[in-house]
Amino acid sequence: MANNFDGDISEDIVREILLRLPVKLLLRYMSVCKTWLSIITSPDFISSHTQRALMVSLIDPTLLAYRGVDELILFSRARDGLTNNNHSNNLLVMPRLFGFTPLVINSCNGIICVANSVNHNDLFHLWNPAIRKCRKLPHPPRRRSYRYIIGFGYDSISADYKVVRCECDYPRDFKANKVHVYSANADCWREIRPTIPLEHGLRSGRADIVVNGVVYFENFDELISFDLHKEIFGRIPLPSTHLQPKSDLLDFEGAVAMVFENVGDEVGAHLWTLDDVSGRVTWTKRFSIDADPDSRLWLICYLGGGQFCGRITNKKTYGLYNILCNYEKKETKLYRIDRDDSTCLTGMIHTETIVSLGGFEQLE
Repeated sequence: MANNFDGDISEDIVREILLRLPVKLLLRYMSVCKTWLSIITSPDFISSHTQRALMVSLIDPTLLAYRGVDELILFSRARDGLTNNNHSNNLLVMPRLFGFTPLVINSCNGIICVANSVNHNDLFHLWNPAIRKCRKLPHPPRRRSYRYIIGFGYDSISADYKVVRCECDYPRDFKANKVHVYSANADCWREIRPTIPLEHGLRSGRADIVVNGVVYFENFDELISFDLHKEIFGRIPLPSTHLQPKSDLLDFEGAVAMVFENVGDEVGAHLWTLDDVSGRVTWTKRFSIDADPDSRLWLICYLGGGQFCGRITNKKTYGLYNILCNYEKKETKLYRIDRDDSTCLTGMIHTETIVSLGGFEQLE
């Protein structure tokens, strides 16, 4: 094909058409002609395509799930529900260079942060599986403790992807005295001084959620926040010690949220959101979520459109199910989990994009 449009279709119209195509087709059309390649690889197009993909994901989100030690499955709410049937086309096999039993930290703008730890030597990769490219991060300073937590997200103000690693000096005093932040723009780790002691219940693993450029994770009877741009910590008490959590931390319509039930109350659960009221951060009780008294419900993610996903266990039969519940329509769908099924929902939404960072290398 010629490297122009012969006056039939303007370049602006072609750009608008390309913006509406999935990543798989864009990768194929990059080889059509130099003009299309120039359009698709331009920073403005990549940014616009990513924003459009994120908007579409609000309508039809794709949920990440582990299967085994090195495989991820993409669950489409609309297409697949939460069944594990014939997902060969939605399977992501993590490259061997990520190491054994890699831990997925978070997915942001199509980029997945993967961590692995052997003898306290942390290995990190930023990976965009849609374009089969990744970047190996420089090694952070060696950890001295088994207790740590890692968060990954996007600082939109600096247009920078960042990884934060908090290390606890366990078992001496349960306080995090080492915090390191990786900046993709600078491609290096920096040690920062924690502005608050991270103590009591800090557990190893990944941070829970990232909302509006702030990383949040649970810490005993409170939340710890880390602002990716300002690089400062904060602590937020949970609503009440008389409430029993019934969910992970959730991103509910752009607000931090959790589901609680009153201690001793076997019927009914309620969603609470963290809101800014007149400049003061406070918890607000929003609405009730139906809970079967004969089952143990745990919600792991809000998918939008009034729909939550999670797991439920029948107290009598011990049957285990994935669950989709719509609090607006009062509808619940159960998906039986076989005992030999190793698939585990992560609670992370993944959106395919063509975002590529400096230092990304093609995977074979």
